[in-house]
Parts: sequence; C-alpha cells; structure tokens
Amino acid sequence: MKRGIFVTILLLILACEEVYPPAPPQFDEIKFSEIGPNSAKLSSALTRIGDMPITEHGFVVSEDSISTLTESSSKLGKVERSTPVPVSMTAVESGLKPNTTYYAKAYAIVNDSPIYGKATSFKTSNIIQPGIQTLDADNITHIAARIGGRISSKGTYDISEYGLVWATTANPTTSSTSKHSIKGNVTTFPTNYTHYLNNLTPNTTYHFRAYVISNGVTSYGQNLSFKTAAVVPPGISTVAASSVTATSAKLGGTLTSKGSYDISEYGIVWATSENPTTEVSTKYRVQGNVTAYPRAFDTTPTNLSPNTTYYFRAYVIANGVTTYGSNLSLKTSNIIQPGIKTEDADDIGTTTAALRGTLTSAGTYPITERGIVWHTSNNPTTANSKGSIAGNVSNFPSSYSIMANNLQMNTTYYYRAYVISNGVTSYGEVKTFKTENWILPTVSTGISRPAITSATVAGVIQSKGSHDIQEYGFVYATHSNPTAKDAKKITNGNPPSYPHNYTQSLDNLQPSTMYYFRAYALMSGTEVYGQIQSFKTNEATAPRVQTDDSKPSDTFATLFGTLLSAGSLPVSEYGFVYSIQREPTISNSKKIVGTSNPGSFPHRFNATIEGLQPDNAYHYRAYAIMNGIAYYGADQIAATTYSTPVLSTSSATDIQALRATLNGRITSPGSFPITEIGMVWNVTAKYPPTINDNKLTRSTSGVTYPLNVSITANGLPRITSVTYRIYVISRGQVFYGNSVSFTTTRL
Repeated sequence: MKRGIFVTILLLILACEEVYPPAPPQFDEIKFSEIGPNSAKLSSALTRIGDMPITEHGFVVSEDSISTLTESSSKLGKVERSTPVPVSMTAVESGLKPNTTYYAKAYAIVNDSPIYGKATSFKTSNIIQPGIQTLDADNITHIAARIGGRISSKGTYDISEYGLVWATTANPTTSSTSKHSIKGNVTTFPTNYTHYLNNLTPNTTYHFRAYVISNGVTSYGQNLSFKTAAVVPPGISTVAASSVTATSAKLGGTLTSKGSYDISEYGIVWATSENPTTEVSTKYRVQGNVTAYPRAFDTTPTNLSPNTTYYFRAYVIANGVTTYGSNLSLKTSNIIQPGIKTEDADDIGTTTAALRGTLTSAGTYPITERGIVWHTSNNPTTANSKGSIAGNVSNFPSSYSIMANNLQMNTTYYYRAYVISNGVTSYGEVKTFKTENWILPTVSTGISRPAITSATVAGVIQSKGSHDIQEYGFVYATHSNPTAKDAKKITNGNPPSYPHNYTQSLDNLQPSTMYYFRAYALMSGTEVYGQIQSFKTNEATAPRVQTDDSKPSDTFATLFGTLLSAGSLPVSEYGFVYSIQREPTISNSKKIVGTSNPGSFPHRFNATIEGLQPDNAYHYRAYAIMNGIAYYGADQIAATTYSTPVLSTSSATDIQALRATLNGRITSPGSFPITEIGMVWNVTAKYPPTINDNKLTRSTSGVTYPLNVSITANGLPRITSVTYRIYVISRGQVFYGNSVSFTTTRL
C-alpha cells in the first residue's frame, strides 16, 4: 500500500516538470577586410552553438539585404556541440562586381534548416587603369627610328603587358602586326621605355602610340607620328672595254659615291643585246659593302663568241634596288680552226685496226684533244666510239695513231680524224675499212655419273676457233635449256691443246631430281654450247625420327625424342617443334638441340621449353633436317599444370563503432597474374561474404608476393557482428580466404 502511494507521488512530480524549446546558435558581428573590386574577406564567430548539432555554417552574400542560402554560399563545415566557443569564421568572397554595395549574413544549418545572423553591408572598390603616355620619336633615318612610352601611375590591378604599336595609319592598336610588347608587372612609377624600329620604308609617315594592359583592359597614350628620310642610290659608271680578243675582253666599272643604304652587290653584265640587266647569266659580281670611294673594279670574260658585238654596263645593288652605269659595246675578233687530215687504216684484224690521222696546221687557240672516231654508219662523231689524245701540239704537221678494239668481225667501219680547239670540234674526211671474219670453237657434251647430291659430267672442246677461249665448263639446271645465266662450273683460260677432254663435279644437287646440262666455251664474249644431256640424282633415304614422352610443369616442359636411324645424308639440325595447334612444323616455335649429325644411332635427346602458358595443351614433335628437308616424329601433347592463389584472412584491428581495419595475406599468387585484390564483408551469418556483398579493393600495381593486405572498412553498423574475408581475382575467377568475424563497438 505504501509503495503504491510513493509511485503515484513520483508520477505527479514528473508531470509537473516544465519543457523548454532548443537554444539556437548565435553569431558575432561580421567584420570586412581586404576589400577589392572583385573580392572581400569576411570574419565573424559562432558565440553560441546551441542545443542541436550544426551540420553546416558559413556566409551568404548578395546585393540585397534579404539574402538566403544558395549553392554559391561559402561553406565552412559542420560544428559539434562539444566544440568550445567562440568558433572563428573566415571566408573570402570572390567574383564580386566593382563599386557595388553587398549585404552579408552568417548562417548555420540546424536540423536541415538555416539560421541567419544580422545582415551587414560593405562596398567593393572601383577600378583605376594605369596612366600611359607616348614619347616623341628620335634617331630618325630613312629606315629606322626610336619611339618610346611612359607608364606614369599604377592602376587597381597589376600590369600584365605594356609596349608600343605603330603603323602608316593613325591610332594603331595591339591587333597590328607591328608592335613591341613587354610582359610582366611594373612596380616603379613613372617608368620610361623605348624601342628601335628597323626595316622601315623610306620617305614614309608612321603613326605610333604607347599602350598598357591591366586586368585585360588596354589603355593607349596619345597618337604621334614621324616621317622617314628619302633614299639616295650609290653612284656607278661604266669603263670602256680593253684587251679585246676573239673570245675575251677586259670590262670595268667605278663606284663613284655612297648611297643611303649599304651596298650588297656590284659588278658588270654583258649580252649580245643592248642594256643588259642582272637577269642575264653572263655577269661578273662582287658581294659585300664598299667603304672607300671611288672604287674601281674589272673582269675579263673568256667565253665570248668570235666576231660578235657585245653590250655591257656596270651595276650596283643597295637595299634591293639595282642602279646601272652607261651602256657600252665591243666586237670580238674572228677564229681560225686547226687543219686535220684522215690517213689510211692498217693492221686490220677480226676485232682490231690501227687508225691514223695528221694535224696539218695550228689554229687561233691551243689544241685540247685530238683522235679518231669510228662507227658502222657514215659520218661518225665524238658521240660514237673514239680514241683520243689530250693536250696541245706545237709542231706541224703532226701524225698520230689510235688502236680501235672490240670491233665486230667481218664488218665495214667508217672513221675520220678529229681535233678540238676552244671547244670546237673539226673533222677530216671519212674513210672506211672492213674487219676480218672469225671462227667459233666446237664443243660437245659427254656422259654423266650421278650420285645423291652430286654428278660427274664430261665434255670435249674439239677445235679452238679464231680467238683464245676465255673460259669453259658446264651449265646445268632443272629445266631443259640451261645457259650461262643458270648454274655453271667454270675453268678459266685457254685449253693447252685440241681436242681437249675434261670432266667436272656438279655439287649441292637435290636428291632424286632430273637435271639438264651441257658443255660450253666462252670466246671473245660469245658462248658456244654442246648438245643438251640429262641425268637424275639418286634417291635419298630419310632419317627416322621418334617423338617420346614429356615432363610438363606450369610454365615449362621437358620434351624427349629419338633419332632412330640415319638417312643417306648427314642431319644438319634436330630438335623439337611445338604449338597449341596440331602437327607443328619448323615454321612454328622450335627448340634446336643439335646442328650436326649425331655420332651414333639410335640417338636419344631432350630439351626444356620455357615461357609456356599454364593450363594449356601443347602439341610437339621431334624433328630432323637433312639436305634442307624437315622430317618429323608423331604428334604428342604436353599439358602444362597450374596453381591457384593461396590466401588467408587475419583478425581485424582498430575496431570502432563505424569502422575497422580488415587484414589478410596472399602467400602465393598462383600461376596466373592477379588482376584484383580486396576484402568482402556482410552482417549476416547465413553465408560467407562474396563480391556480390560489400567489397573493398586495393591497387595491384607494383605488388610482390607474399603480400600482407590491410584495408579500412568505413560506414559499418554499430554493435554488429561483421563477417569478412580476403579475396583475389585471377584469370577471371574469384578466390577467397577463410571467413573471420568481429563486433563493432557502441561508440
């Protein structure tokens, strides 16, 4: 009874307790600093956090006092209730308009609703452009001048570029191609700067002005102008010709005075028409400037035409402009050519003849070449066959002889003597001779004695012919008409006597193959053949090859094979061929074991093939090469093995209410590369976690094994049993470690 009365009194006391609303946050007054045209720094403080957590706080700024929270409002983050007050608030507002009044309020978000402080106003500053002046031009010449500018005062923003612009029209701008720019800021005022203009046009008015760029705005000084001086060309005169001959003359000129520009070239031009220019190819030129006046110069052209009138004049080039002296003329004298006579030929053979000529008199110029020309058609020239003698001749008459070689037998030739003087060729009268006939040697082909890869063949040179034999032997091929363009066996030189019987061995032949051959002889570049004979090489016995067993691993395999017996010819190579396709050949991958014939048979051999892919079936065969032909054993299969990754899950560490560090170890990666590493977890004990549950991964780049793996899991539920395990993905397959469980804490 007494206990019931006490409970009733307690309930009455609790029902009478007063309930108060939550206390809101409070803010200090906003202060402004570092106010510019486009930004300002805002400072305040949270003087009271209130009874509810603050999920975000900051400032709102707008051009009216009724400002509300927007996406562009500054955000300073959440504030815990336990944070000591006052809590400092500072933000820089940018992107503002110059010379504009703004209103700012502090705010805090409590229970998804904003609470604002008192609105306070500030005004951004105005923009002032730097002061700029254009300075007068000086040092003016016909192609150059100096111009300048002055930055008289600083503006609101730093200077990014300043300089000068100029043009032949008034008020040039920075869009003109004629400008001088200086990048960077200026800190000292006033600042003067100048620039030299070159390559200007003479006698031309130019406009110019200074400019400065600040905050993307270009300001200009006043438009000024100057005029370049006019151009004076250098003085030039032509001197009369002297020392005139049939093909040469001395020509001259004089530079009498300097002009406005430096001289780049001067000289003399000449041609067979009046007033020649520098466009003609016949000219004498001197490059470079002249500093002393008057300056005389001359040249003597030596390739003039005889008995011809030439016009010539001096010239000078300055600044690309050509100035000429007076047009003068001269006439060259005439030319006499040397006398030449063709004499009779003698010592005429089947392919040679001695041809003769005589120089009867001298000409105007020295002789540079004399000789004989010949051809099978009339009126031969130096473009045909010829024999020549270089150099001048001083005594006349002067006879000479030329031996004509490599002539065709039984052929009529036309020939004549010639002489060259001053580049002109003069000929004597045309004469003829006929070479003697010739006889070819007689050749016959004998019998053959074939083997497997060789054959002994015989031939006879029955008669010599009209000239010595240069070489003889046999030609052979697998087609029915062999010539010297096919394979051949050669003996050099002339046989000692006739008839001449000879034999030769034809080597490196293919077994069981039909060959055609014939004897031949070469005389004076002409081939003479005997009749065509044939033989067939003996058949070769192939070596016997056997493919034996194998011992495969994951990335290599040891293969075994046996050469059971030799063939007719030595084995040049043996080993193994292998591929993932059936019946591999030497065009696939191969492993060479030997490169010479084994000493005895049967010969068992083996080789280890590395770099194989795990879990693959490889076809392999033993092989042997004899005489360039590959012989194979039976097709066998070597299946490579593979191993899976070895994983283990360790106990979790740093277990808290909402997070924990999950640990595991990869002892071995297995046969294939691991493409993904991570942890999986769930909060149910019904089944182990998989990658379809919660998954955390880490990078596989640059890892080595064994590898300890630790990954922090965030966002875990409080006071909950969590089951996790390590996993990897290799060759598209998922492998898991053992499952481990832990319980998150309350706080």
